[in-house]
Amino acid sequence: MLKQSTVFIVIIAVNAICCFCEASPLPRVIVSGQHGDRVARELQKYLHKVTGKTFCVIEESKHQSGQAAFYVGWTKFAKANGIDFSKFKPDEWLYQSKDNSLVLGGDQFSGIAFAVYKFLENEVGVYWLAPYSEYVPKNKNLTLGAYNKRGKPAFKLRMIYSPPFRQGYARKYAEDVFREKNRGNFWRRDIPTPLKVSRAYYFTHNHYSFVDPQKYYANHPEYFSMGPDGKRTKPFHHCAFTDLCLSNREVWKIALNSLRKFIKKDRAKYPKEKWPETYPVIRNDGMNYICLCPECKKISEHEGSDSGLLLPFINYMATNIAKEYPEIKILIVAYVSSEKAAKFVKPAKNVIVRWCDLYTQSDPLRPLTHPINSGQKAILDAWFKTGARVMIGDYWNMCNETNSSYFRPVETMVDAIPADVRYFRDNGVVGIYALAFTFIWGNPQNFYDLHTWLAYQLMDEPDKPAEELINLFMDRHYGPAAEDMKAFLADLRKAVKGEKHLLQHNNLCRTYQTVDFLRKTYTRLKKARAKTPSGSQFRLRVEKELITPIANILSKPNLDFGISRKNLVKEYEAFRLGQINAYCSKKMQEKAKKELKNDVKRFDLEIPTPEMFSHLPPEKIQKFSVANFWKFRLRKPAIIKDADSTIGQALVAVGPTKDNKWNHSKPITIGLYDKGSKREFQRTIKDIPQDEKYHWYKIGNFDFGPDTFLWLYGWYMRCQLQDVYVPADGKEKVNIWETWVSLKFTGPAYVKASDQKDAVYMDQVIIVKE
Repeated sequence: MLKQSTVFIVIIAVNAICCFCEASPLPRVIVSGQHGDRVARELQKYLHKVTGKTFCVIEESKHQSGQAAFYVGWTKFAKANGIDFSKFKPDEWLYQSKDNSLVLGGDQFSGIAFAVYKFLENEVGVYWLAPYSEYVPKNKNLTLGAYNKRGKPAFKLRMIYSPPFRQGYARKYAEDVFREKNRGNFWRRDIPTPLKVSRAYYFTHNHYSFVDPQKYYANHPEYFSMGPDGKRTKPFHHCAFTDLCLSNREVWKIALNSLRKFIKKDRAKYPKEKWPETYPVIRNDGMNYICLCPECKKISEHEGSDSGLLLPFINYMATNIAKEYPEIKILIVAYVSSEKAAKFVKPAKNVIVRWCDLYTQSDPLRPLTHPINSGQKAILDAWFKTGARVMIGDYWNMCNETNSSYFRPVETMVDAIPADVRYFRDNGVVGIYALAFTFIWGNPQNFYDLHTWLAYQLMDEPDKPAEELINLFMDRHYGPAAEDMKAFLADLRKAVKGEKHLLQHNNLCRTYQTVDFLRKTYTRLKKARAKTPSGSQFRLRVEKELITPIANILSKPNLDFGISRKNLVKEYEAFRLGQINAYCSKKMQEKAKKELKNDVKRFDLEIPTPEMFSHLPPEKIQKFSVANFWKFRLRKPAIIKDADSTIGQALVAVGPTKDNKWNHSKPITIGLYDKGSKREFQRTIKDIPQDEKYHWYKIGNFDFGPDTFLWLYGWYMRCQLQDVYVPADGKEKVNIWETWVSLKFTGPAYVKASDQKDAVYMDQVIIVKE
């Protein structure tokens, strides 16, 4: 062992000498101090990539004093020059020239890494644009200038919560690495964020972590919420659909004691420098109330919001825990019925309020300061006036990570991000937690990577020029296709800016997304793709942007785009497969390819015109099938092959539903519903044919809105029909269509003496104008 150690030391010494054999404007040695080894090697890697030269990493004790070097971490050299990194605040960083050397460091958890990445970005020109996209310039003559830069990100929490880290990148921690390099952070156990959020229990929608229904409900149902029926609801989900009775003082005491236990657990588990300081106490999910018992209801009505019911409970916990742990903060959410600030009660000083900009109310494509979002802005401004420490829970143009068939329109929210970040900064917001669900192996939102990178850059430094950042991204991410991609983005920004109608998360209608617009988008992106080298990362990035425009075209089989549908299906499959093969882990590839195969089958489907509508011209008939069907919490949701159907596929519901709220029974109610206007039309089917075959059922005329869907089986089976809607501009009957649905019923619930399973099948929906 001694001989091996000796040889190792000699090799390091030789490498160090070799580093200085050549004259070079850069130090060729990187000295690793306390907490600095990992990022010192990152600096080594990227300096080599840029210059093509060798840089060696050595411990400070083995470095010859007086020789120029990069000093990374808590080094003695830095301290000798008056820099004490132990006094730096969380996330604070510095890089500073000393003679011919450069000191890089910061707080031990993130600041050192941020110093290295800021130096590489600001002074060397290296950028990390997406988990699989980095730009590294080539400069063998790179020199070391005179620097003295110090800072920390503008917000304590900077998080874009997107699911790629759950969806299986080939590189396991690709998302985490990308986030750190762009100064984002997350609630990680190994690297505490400035908020140091506890993970001793479920970190969101966690009221039952503080008052456990399994322990208390049997003997104390009064601890739990009362529903609209006047009964105490038995909890059946660990974080949703029921909550606590917050006017009950015994609940307060139990929750406070639970909090004490969580704090003690954390302090026994972690060293002092990693002790959590923020404990989330977050209302349960899936409810538009907390508790409707007479006392709770009285309090909420008096305060004008459920936040008036929530805050006394939270303030009790916060003020009592502050006596024992003055550094502890309580994190809550202002969400749904507690979205609005209370009229009278204010949050305690050690309470952080995460205000959620509800996706059902807010337009994510335009800033909160845009007139269309004035109602939401007024609600947030009211929280600012309370003096609360506010965090933002933002909702972006989210995709559905669990359903590859779901896709957004062709759109961008790039103009919302800079304005929102600066508005939040100007009002003292503590942190930004943006939900930006995407489906990376399915139909990702356009410019998702640009949105994410731009947001991280601005959450770090809100005053960076947004247009310069956007152009930088486009040039470096798309390479030879950059100019065409810029033109596409410019057209898209203009289209979004000119949209007249409220764009909610659930409203997929875009008036600009016409046949001409989608055809132009497709043609332009194909032109951009042709400029990229075959098999290159640039080509894969352009193809990613092509997937969703093609999906939008394929979802409208009744419209003539002048493009071969068969070719589009082949391209769609090839472009998605390219992403899967390039970036998806081996473990996830089988699942991703299976979902792709199913989606291709749906898009490849041709829907025949029923004989009864053959007299109508094409513009007076619109057809919908499995590509537009949506399944929600069915016990056995499935789009299956069905020989009885003229299209060979159908959505089937084999009941009962998962939560037993809907069983097969007659009569059957079918409806059309528009979410935005809350208008509804229903039809009841009393006489069901006994042949267990498909039949057409006329629902009736309905004035379609921008978020209309057909439902049956208690909203558990849906056909999304929002593409039907067009702006009426004052004209009458523009959006009135007659709706028909093709259904099959099987099983003894519907057909006497049937030996089949009880099931409802839907294979087609057709709307017509006579």
